[in-house]
Amino acid sequence: MDINNINKFLGKSLFKTHETDINNLMKILGHNSFGTCDLSEDLKNRFEFLTSSLRKLKPLENFSLEDVKQFSINSITNGITKLPENLPQVYELEKGVPFNFIARVDTSDKGNYDIDKMFEQASLRKYLSYSLITEKNISHYKTKHPFMLIYDIPPEAIVHIFPADSDTNIYAEEDQYVCSQPSIWLSLEELKSFTDEIGMYNQITCRTKHNDNIILPKALLVFDDVNADVVEASLKLGLPVVVAHPEKDAINYVGDSMFVNSNKETAYKYQNMIYVFKKRLKDSFKTKNAQKIFNRFINSFMPEEMDFIIKSTFGK
Repeated sequence: MDINNINKFLGKSLFKTHETDINNLMKILGHNSFGTCDLSEDLKNRFEFLTSSLRKLKPLENFSLEDVKQFSINSITNGITKLPENLPQVYELEKGVPFNFIARVDTSDKGNYDIDKMFEQASLRKYLSYSLITEKNISHYKTKHPFMLIYDIPPEAIVHIFPADSDTNIYAEEDQYVCSQPSIWLSLEELKSFTDEIGMYNQITCRTKHNDNIILPKALLVFDDVNADVVEASLKLGLPVVVAHPEKDAINYVGDSMFVNSNKETAYKYQNMIYVFKKRLKDSFKTKNAQKIFNRFINSFMPEEMDFIIKSTFGK
């Protein structure tokens, strides 16, 4: 069998074998659906490999899925802003200086800053989601707290990266079931770029334990000033406060596309982000036959009707 026939056979077999999986994948990515992502492992792995930053940067070299994961994880963890070992009670970053933190808000404690309740989710769950917080994007999942929590996440703990809300499964016991979205293994700069473009917080999902110990926060993170509630929380939790100064037009919780009704502009941006991943996948198919077969299901990434995109993505 010559190479063309082999490609035809493999292309047809791929589509026939994974048609249900492919449609499910496109629906999840196209509409930001929430629920369980029940994809076959080989299709999920292929998608994650082909959409990765490393594959984009060096398309002609041979890499394993583990290679693209490590490239992304190392890019992000190596780019995190380094804080002094012994932080004072309040540590302020210089204005105008860029910053990158892995942080999250805690939804366990209701405002009493009880140290046992504050981190109970980390003790009850195997995975938690964090966000990359920068001077351009300080948005996050909803919370009543006037601060975020900065973490020093070990590279080994990162299991999933997505440039929007990844819908973390709070009951997940294994890495492959942690999020409804397949992971997009992006470099630090590409994760920031996509997140900024669609105007939404991103999520980096991690294991809650490292070497059998719960990963605890290093500091509270606030923006521009420190109020009385932050001081109270800092004293009760025994954590210092880091004050960062984001840009004036930084994406924040109030203006985050996830919480803005009928945001048509952001729906277009979300569509563009998906288009980039579509193109990256499509470009990986070299033969005309493979591209033709791929086109049969790639077009289902996004429907044409923008009203439907808005409703399915933002609930309005």
